[in-house]
Amino acid sequence: MRRNPWKISTLVLGAALALALARPLVSDADAQRPTQPHMQAALAAAQSARRSLKKARGNKGGHRAAALGLLAKAEREITAGIAFSRK
Repeated sequence: MRRNPWKISTLVLGAALALALARPLVSDADAQRPTQPHMQAALAAAQSARRSLKKARGNKGGHRAAALGLLAKAEREITAGIAFSRK
């Protein structure tokens, strides 16, 4: 009985593919980085508040503009905090 060389190579390639797919899709360094769900939620909330204030009518005695400035600063600080934790 003669062996089909294509059958053996197919089995070897299939096993190699299975091993490659079984490896994690993220590196160990990425897996060890802490997730920041609360910081991400805070950033989303600040961005949502900024969008709402931009849609608001009038300046409300300067308070709307001041709030927009504070939210912009808050977004920068939150983003910096997220970036810091990734180092």
